[in-house]
Amino acid sequence: MRHNSALIIDDDPLLLTIVKAFLLDAGLQCVELAEDGEVAMARIAEAPDKFDLIICDLNMPNLDGVGVIRALARMKYPGKVIIFSGEDGDLIRTVHNMSKMLSVHIAGTMQKPIDPVRMKALLESHQVATSESSSILSQSQLAEALEHGRLRPYYQPKIDLRTHSVSGFEVLCRHIAPDGSESGPVDYIRAAMVHSMIGQLTRAMIDQAINDVRDWERQIGPFGLAINMSPVCILNPALPDKLLHKFTSAGIDPRSITFEITEDRLLDNQVDTLEVLSRLRLGGFKLSLDDFGTGAASIEQLRNFPFTELKIDRKFVMAAQEDAFAQLAVETGLRFADTLGIKSVAEGVETSDALRFVTDAGAHEAQGFYFSKALSPAEAPEWARRFNADPVRFMAAGSSSSDHRSAA
Repeated sequence: MRHNSALIIDDDPLLLTIVKAFLLDAGLQCVELAEDGEVAMARIAEAPDKFDLIICDLNMPNLDGVGVIRALARMKYPGKVIIFSGEDGDLIRTVHNMSKMLSVHIAGTMQKPIDPVRMKALLESHQVATSESSSILSQSQLAEALEHGRLRPYYQPKIDLRTHSVSGFEVLCRHIAPDGSESGPVDYIRAAMVHSMIGQLTRAMIDQAINDVRDWERQIGPFGLAINMSPVCILNPALPDKLLHKFTSAGIDPRSITFEITEDRLLDNQVDTLEVLSRLRLGGFKLSLDDFGTGAASIEQLRNFPFTELKIDRKFVMAAQEDAFAQLAVETGLRFADTLGIKSVAEGVETSDALRFVTDAGAHEAQGFYFSKALSPAEAPEWARRFNADPVRFMAAGSSSSDHRSAA
């Protein structure tokens, strides 16, 4: 359960006292203090859901603020962070940009000394966001959505940049309300993680996808299917045999299936993870390292785990036209893939400039709203058939089509 509480991380005892008093006066129920990053992260590790706001200095002994933000990204900290530092504005902006690329939710930044007006505005912004998003769906709500088939797979096309054809689809979860309206699955995925039901949600997506795509090859020719797999699921040693039986029994070649695995927690339980991933590969399945660039051990994971594909995180692709670091991150990731002889996929392609950039940089495949939003099972094969019939027209018209944008 979330709390209206904050953790202040700073090595200045006087400032800690002043900011704590300010936060308590502003209405926060609980405010705790940490004199450096190591102490703070140990406290957060003990109670990951305790703090919904962290106020963090940058220049501290032991573990500095940059290290704290990287650690928060690794643990997928869901709360807000305020960067509060005496460093120059350029450095604070750099760390802010890094935080966004790592999907750490920055409520704002401030330079020392404390500005009460600015701090009050940041707190009000944070409290509004917390009131809107802090509740977690109950286990029974999630179970009901699964039981009634309200969580459905939708399919975002992946485009082969060399043949200009649809190479396959990524399976993305969508919530379909009783009135037929479609919405993103964030609350349900979050609840699945909290209630240890991510395995049930993944099975539901796989079972429904198998039923959806049985006759697509007859309509559009060979295609691949990419399915997201939580690192939690791949700790089950029985998983490879179950998946192999499931797909082969349905007449689907395991070689057409790619499991996309995010970087977080891959290095935990490394022996068990290596066993499951190796046996998935032996069964014919492909493995993709998803969101490359957002975790701490990307290069090590590419070296140690049997991945067949590297997927460049959408945040880097989307920012590459304006941010030299993001551009370098994309180019570096694509070079890694080439060096290792594995496929590369650029996600988050939303404009013709982004498409041109990832194509010139050497990406093998791309996906994003430039081509299409995620499509319903009824829409996907027809869309692919039309795209393959005239890819030049589709790719030229992509960015001007107003109906392509939707929550990913």
